[in-house]
Amino acid sequence: MFENWSHFILAFLGFICIGLIIYLLGNRSKKTEGWKNEPYTCGEPFPRTDVGAENFYAAIRQNLRIDEIRKLHSGRLTDYLLWMVVGVTAILIMVIFL
Repeated sequence: MFENWSHFILAFLGFICIGLIIYLLGNRSKKTEGWKNEPYTCGEPFPRTDVGAENFYAAIRQNLRIDEIRKLHSGRLTDYLLWMVVGVTAILIMVIFL
């Protein structure tokens, strides 16, 4: 029953051993040159900017009007599950009929 599986197991173990040998022989230097740590901007200087966690999704909130969507949701788990079922049903209907 398992005589065909022995070839697959042997091939799988062979690939694992080859991959391990390539990994161990590869160049794993941990130091990188300074320019490799900078973002690629086609040769133009790129200023470093830090975005705080509180402002990261501000543009998404403004553009998608998430605050208006929140008013439709009461925060109860049953309402959330109802939204999920309605959404998945709508997607399935679109996939089936299109």
